[in-house]
Amino acid sequence: MGLNVSLSTDDPLQFHFTKEPLLEEYSVAAHVCCRSAFQVRISLAELARSGFEMEVKRHWLGQEWYLPGAAGNDIHKTNVPNTHLTYRHRTLVEELPLVTQKVGVPIP
Repeated sequence: MGLNVSLSTDDPLQFHFTKEPLLEEYSVAAHVCCRSAFQVRISLAELARSGFEMEVKRHWLGQEWYLPGAAGNDIHKTNVPNTHLTYRHRTLVEELPLVTQKVGVPIP
């Protein structure tokens, strides 16, 4: 149901031209790659795994961004429907045991 990906950049936290490096990175990506609204949802995973401080993540994703599924979603900030995140989280929870069984190593 999706991949965790990130923009391939060289230290956007250090080298940027505006006061909003994250917005700058996505603006460039949208211009170059013509990302659709659906594809921009990928940015949630990118931001959650980024080196930005907790307060920056809260600003862009919501106060409880770290909670799984719809529980951590602030739809006014992310523009991602709760039903979408609920489905993705439920699928992850159902598929993790299958991966664990196949690999033979527990996934934390």
